[in-house]
Amino acid sequence: MGLLRLILAISVMIGHSPWYNKSYVLVQASVAVEVFYIISGYYMAMVIDYKYQQKIKAFYTNRIIKIFSIYWFVLLLILCIELIHCIMHHDLKTLIPFISLPFAAQVWVLFSNIFILGLDTMMFSTLQNGNIVFVHNFAAYKFAFHNFMWLPQAWSISLELYFYLLIPFLLKHKKILFLVFFCSLSINVLCFSSGFNSDPWSYRFFFSELWLFLLGSIAYINRESFIRISPCPLCILVLYVIYLLFYYSFYQYNEIGFKIILYILTFLSINTLFNLTKNFKVDKIIGETSYPFYLLHLLVLSIINPKNLFVFLLAILVTFILSFIIEKYFYSRVQKIRVKVE
Repeated sequence: MGLLRLILAISVMIGHSPWYNKSYVLVQASVAVEVFYIISGYYMAMVIDYKYQQKIKAFYTNRIIKIFSIYWFVLLLILCIELIHCIMHHDLKTLIPFISLPFAAQVWVLFSNIFILGLDTMMFSTLQNGNIVFVHNFAAYKFAFHNFMWLPQAWSISLELYFYLLIPFLLKHKKILFLVFFCSLSINVLCFSSGFNSDPWSYRFFFSELWLFLLGSIAYINRESFIRISPCPLCILVLYVIYLLFYYSFYQYNEIGFKIILYILTFLSINTLFNLTKNFKVDKIIGETSYPFYLLHLLVLSIINPKNLFVFLLAILVTFILSFIIEKYFYSRVQKIRVKVE
């Protein structure tokens, strides 16, 4: 599923690009992130089943090493570039808003940016009379904490970390897993019907998004049943690929309906897709680059600033090459630590 993960990361990059004019994308950035949730749920259920059923501590350590090593590498790269820019232009204005924050807010901003946890909550908060307050729509306020996110797209990694904390327990207690799934789905429906259906509530609120992670886990848990009852798994996968490629062409006619169809097709296709690609080394390499690609894409866009398709394709290529270098020459060394942990 490596190619699918990279395609989704590129979809997010398209949504953030200055070139983006809605003429054609694969899926919206928000939908791509939610499909990532499903894939993550599937993978975590699989790796725990194969490697960590009796080694939950090793699972947590493994995930921490994987997530934070690459995150801190990219974060340090961005901070160094920002510092060089400030020194060269004798401009330290970017520090003024942070310095003016109350102490508690400074601690929160620093902790969340360094340790990822809590980055998502910045999308739900603002500062009023020196106090941190949670709001319905951050875009309606002049001051917004999301402006203090050093790696803005990493808010979704925060949701991933929450899920990692829960999934070992939920896999041991399947009934609770299904109960949590339906509770989260109910919260999602309740939020939507109550008017909490726009950004950030539409895809950044963990409790209403948890069901998507668990949907992927349920696909793994029931993989053998799918094989028995599915009339033609390959046909469903082909339908899924076609639907994914042309999703943006028709989703506007009924956004919610077509999103639900995409999630259902992902759920039905994920086992077949994994089985078809699991032995392809190139696909695995491509998949491993998707995480650094996701973290790097805003930095590359800010430097290259693509205004047309050709330059945007160049930006994709540069992001992929940088991601490959990080994965091969930095994380491969970190990987040795992970092997020792296992």
